[in-house]
Amino acid sequence: MIPSILTRLRGEDGVSLTELMVSTLVSVLTLAILLSWVSVMDRQEGFQADDFEALNEIRFAKAEMVKEFRFADGILTLTGDVAEVWVDHDLDGTIGTGGSGERVTWAITPTGTLVRFEDGDASGAVVKAEHIMTAESSFAQNGDIIHITLVADVDMSGGPSARTISTQVAVRNT
Repeated sequence: MIPSILTRLRGEDGVSLTELMVSTLVSVLTLAILLSWVSVMDRQEGFQADDFEALNEIRFAKAEMVKEFRFADGILTLTGDVAEVWVDHDLDGTIGTGGSGERVTWAITPTGTLVRFEDGDASGAVVKAEHIMTAESSFAQNGDIIHITLVADVDMSGGPSARTISTQVAVRNT
């Protein structure tokens, strides 16, 4: 059948309308399948990028918290969403006042950000991570051990796609 079509196409008779419609239909279906596949791949890449970004944010924030909590000289306040520690920068054995930077606070805000600030000055807060799920993330204390649980919402559309990083830190200098 194919040789006869090719022979006829070489002649002067041309192509019938039916053959043209069939080839157009096949081309359109192929293009539709290709476009839907590209769309799915693009969406998957976006989800993976969101996932990667959220996990990196909470990993780096957790690493900074762990370092600071580990070398703290005492736990001042620890509630579900706020952890305040004393870091004796000047090694004088007393909690400094007014801009000494010795009272370090980490807080999970109701808007889903993890912030760090010093000496109770929330205006100078530095955002360390976003997209934190506030209901699931927390700080807890067991003696001189601080338990940290950070849960990030990696799907900004609100779907069930949470990633959890959890650790515990022993405050060494108490």
